[in-house]
Amino acid sequence: MVGAAVIVTAGALGDVFGRRRIFTFGLILFVASCVFIALFLEQYSAPEGKQRPILGADIIVTMDAGANNDYK
Repeated sequence: MVGAAVIVTAGALGDVFGRRRIFTFGLILFVASCVFIALFLEQYSAPEGKQRPILGADIIVTMDAGANNDYK
């Protein structure tokens, strides 16, 4: 449910602020949260701590799908 909300919101933000900017934000969020979890794995082994990379991945997928529509 949260992933669907992030996908819709990321699509709207991509229309307003530009797809490349939102894609970059999602990529930074994904990489930073993966590094954070790798460094502090013991404290964030719960599923709640692993949601941050999923949110970043949702943003990346949304912006990638939108970019593919530009080339048709």
